[in-house]
Amino acid sequence: MIDLLTGKIGWDNMTEASFEPMLSKENYLSGEFHRRQIEAQNCHPVGRNGFVYPHLSSKGKEYSIEIRFGRNNFLESLIIRSAQAAQPQTWADKENAKEIAQAIKRDHDAFLAQESALSTEIQSPDKELRFDAPWGSICSVMELTEIPDVKITIRYRNLGEFEKSQYLNLGRKHLHGEK
Repeated sequence: MIDLLTGKIGWDNMTEASFEPMLSKENYLSGEFHRRQIEAQNCHPVGRNGFVYPHLSSKGKEYSIEIRFGRNNFLESLIIRSAQAAQPQTWADKENAKEIAQAIKRDHDAFLAQESALSTEIQSPDKELRFDAPWGSICSVMELTEIPDVKITIRYRNLGEFEKSQYLNLGRKHLHGEK
C-alpha cells in the first residue's frame, strides 16, 4: 500500500515492512523487517547506504526492492522491480526485449494502480507514469538501453525542519488540488 498523501509504504500486510519520509537508517537497521531479511539471507548491501532485497512477494508476485539512504542517513529512495525485470536472463532475447520490457512496465503500472490508486488506464507502457507530491515522487519508467531497465522509483525529498512538521498538510492540499 502506498499512501499518496504521506508517502508511507507498507509491503503486503507485513507491518514490519514500512517505509516513509524521514525514516532514519539507524531505525531501519534496528527494525524487524531488516532483521528478518538478514536471517533469511534475502539482503545484499549496495555501497555504504543501500540494500537490495531480491525476493519479496506481494499479492502472489515476486519483486526486488532496493533501498537507499542519503548522506544525511534518511531514506532517499526505493527502487522496485518485478523479479522478471531484475533477472539478467530476461534480457538475453534481444529481438523481443522491447515487448518483454513493455509487458513488465504494464505490470509495474498495474501494481502502482492497485497499491496507490494512481490512475494508469490511459498510460502507454512507453510513457513514464509519474506522481509528484511535497514528500517526493513516484515514477514508473522503461529505459530501452542495451540491457533494458524497467522500474518503479519512489524518491523522498530531503525535508527541512519546517517541512518535516508540515508535509502531511502539504500532501493533502497537493492531492486534492487545494491552494
